[in-house]
Amino acid sequence: MSADVAPSGPSKNYPPEPWRMRGNMSLSLWRVPKQSLPEVPPGTKPVLLGGKGLVGTAWVVYGPGSAVRVYNELFAGVLVTRGIWPRVNIPQIWVDSVPSNEGARALWGVPKEMGTFKISENARENGRGNARETRASLQGIVSATMSDRLSLPGKWPVRLKFVHSLRGMLKDCPMVVRSKLTVRNAEYDVDKSGPLTWLRGNRPFFTLGLPDFDMLIGDKPIVKGE
Repeated sequence: MSADVAPSGPSKNYPPEPWRMRGNMSLSLWRVPKQSLPEVPPGTKPVLLGGKGLVGTAWVVYGPGSAVRVYNELFAGVLVTRGIWPRVNIPQIWVDSVPSNEGARALWGVPKEMGTFKISENARENGRGNARETRASLQGIVSATMSDRLSLPGKWPVRLKFVHSLRGMLKDCPMVVRSKLTVRNAEYDVDKSGPLTWLRGNRPFFTLGLPDFDMLIGDKPIVKGE
């Protein structure tokens, strides 16, 4: 369910935007029937192709050098439009960091919840050198195994905007990320009684790894006189 998110009061537990974040991510793309999609904020609508929406799920491990340091995250995002412009809405997201939880809710209206994670990454031989295998679980919700198939050369830039409801209004949040990319296999096991049951019966059709990414999320402060 989509909800307007606002903190109960001001907090100094999180840094101001923008947040510079570094870590590793595994992003899986899904095609999900329209009737199964979670609710998105009023003023946006899911992008549909053949009666199905595009969903992204991502396991993220934020590490040293991040504005909010060393925590885990899982989100499910839906590709939407705001007017004619594409955006990503994240109706469901869990972290194991209080500063991340409070900051994202206060700054951008991202409805973060607290969760219990277990994530491990190991190197293994795949015939083309060492590859990463990631095993991840979010207690009572979902588990997944992801492994590298192919590494792409260079580093790739990605720009997009998230949109959420904050204090009764739509709030855009820009994100820029630069990362190496790997093509990965992914197997998900969604808990049949958890909040991601709408994903059951579907499988991700494509998964990317973003190892050692460098991300900037949020608006830069406006300086008077500029």
